[in-house]
Amino acid sequence: AAQENPSCNICGEGNEVGNPDAMFNFPPFPAVACSFLDEYAKDGMLTVAECSGIVTLVNVCECQSESIIPETVAPFSAAPLPLSPTPAPSIFPACSVCGDGFEVGNSDAVFEFPGQPAVS
Repeated sequence: AAQENPSCNICGEGNEVGNPDAMFNFPPFPAVACSFLDEYAKDGMLTVAECSGIVTLVNVCECQSESIIPETVAPFSAAPLPLSPTPAPSIFPACSVCGDGFEVGNSDAVFEFPGQPAVS
């Protein structure tokens, strides 16, 4: 299901995630890597209200000013792979927490809720 929300920068305008591997934990939701949360938000998966509130909650992601030096990209010389006419089946199970039509994006994530055992 396509989202209608605008792209969101979890670190706020002009900033970027400094620690993409850090785990963001906001019970009752599963803990996720900051890089996953950043892409999730940029893809418009957060509402405007969620986006405006999350900036104050992502300290673990070590937000920093965006890099001024542009990244260089090595030339790509390999032949492109042909597109498959049908999508490959997902290796991740359907996720009732994610919502109808969405799948678990990180099967290695650990869900943590204070006072309860962690589950993966």
